[in-house]
Amino acid sequence: EGKKLEEDYEWPGPIQGGDLYGSLNDFPEDYGSKRWFCVGTGGTGTDPHMDPLGTDAWNTVIKGHKWWIVYPERVTDEEDLECDDECSVPIPSARHWYASVGINAARSEYDNGDRPFHILQKPGETIYLPYGRVHSVFNMDDTIAITANYGSEGNFDEVWKTVVTDGEKRHWRKLYYQVFNKEQRRRARESEYWHPDEYVDDEEDENVVNEEDIHSILHNLKKRLSGDDVNAKRESFMTLSKLINSDGDDNDNILRAVFNSRLAESIIDGLEDPSYVMVLRSLRVIGHIVSASNENAQAMIDAGLMPKMQALLSQDSNEPTLQLVKKEACYVLTNIAGGTDEQTNELLKKGILNRVIELAYSSKRGLRKEAIWVIANVVSSLDEHVISAVESGALEALYNFLSDGDAKNVAFVLQSIENILEVGTETGKTYAQKVVNMDGLEALEILASSQNMTVQQRANEVLKRFFTK
Repeated sequence: EGKKLEEDYEWPGPIQGGDLYGSLNDFPEDYGSKRWFCVGTGGTGTDPHMDPLGTDAWNTVIKGHKWWIVYPERVTDEEDLECDDECSVPIPSARHWYASVGINAARSEYDNGDRPFHILQKPGETIYLPYGRVHSVFNMDDTIAITANYGSEGNFDEVWKTVVTDGEKRHWRKLYYQVFNKEQRRRARESEYWHPDEYVDDEEDENVVNEEDIHSILHNLKKRLSGDDVNAKRESFMTLSKLINSDGDDNDNILRAVFNSRLAESIIDGLEDPSYVMVLRSLRVIGHIVSASNENAQAMIDAGLMPKMQALLSQDSNEPTLQLVKKEACYVLTNIAGGTDEQTNELLKKGILNRVIELAYSSKRGLRKEAIWVIANVVSSLDEHVISAVESGALEALYNFLSDGDAKNVAFVLQSIENILEVGTETGKTYAQKVVNMDGLEALEILASSQNMTVQQRANEVLKRFFTK
């Protein structure tokens, strides 16, 4: 029956015959023909996403209207477009996202002045979406549409890479020997994914990477990161994330090789890239490294991480991606603050904690939360670190966060406040009076009646220990 339905329509003229995946209906195994007949009721839709497998896409509406939001090429991570505080439900739907974030998308300005754009697709109209564009779709009313993903020759390199790295030997051989023309075979041979057998795992050795292979891979990545090719840099950071974040036995060897090859410096240099999207990728690799162990965190500090983190947090711009960058930076700093006492001290002597405390008052809840975690780790360290943090405004920032609606976060902050007050008692500091002066007792008394037992118990414990005569 499915074949009969497919015979009832033809692909748009400019796209006909241009699908490099056309002969690979079993790639990937659970993906089928990559064509869909879509029926949706009004008010339904998709979250922001990028189509998989290096594919372009087309979509033709038969009935109804679709509202598309398409982001600039520089926006490559759909997770960066998270629903903001106005999506006041635990699991936001497409309707919530569009009402809160989507409707304001065109106001967001990215690198070089690029902005997302809105499209209202009407019956009979076809939209073409090139590979690599993050987008979302919302059904304005009941809709019927036909859509397909396909491997475009214009995106040859990405299609070839996808088949080689994600497919089996029979897939790339069929594509190379039966589908590609002479020019396409030449392009495949000249790509970095030739010879394909090097990328097909041997079942017996799929988790084994020898030191020579690691050195060769990292040398190539370092070379690409130091170049001017934006796509090469992006792919290199993605490859590094996969290598470093793996759970295999070679992970320690890979991290050791990253430092021995001085690749760490190249990764850190990514924090100065003019594109915030690239900075975000650099931060995610750094996050994987510093979260692996205190030793790795120290190696990154020794490679020059902290001054560039301080410079990054000091940037001031209306660029929306910068807020995501600062959120990711706080994740990195949370791991460092939770490390050794010497590592915590790096945040204090470089003035980084002051910048973090400013972020704790951000209008973006996700950024506020990440900043608070950094502060909380600092005030769980040495007394001298607690005192320095309080002098920088840590206590006020923590009290401000007590209004957060998440009981887990509030309980965690209460524990941090208790740590500060305890240090104040032991060192003769008047931190309890400081709380009274900022009207903090009222917040504690409200939380002491919380329906959440953990929050209630911790709030009462703080009141009993430090504010009961």
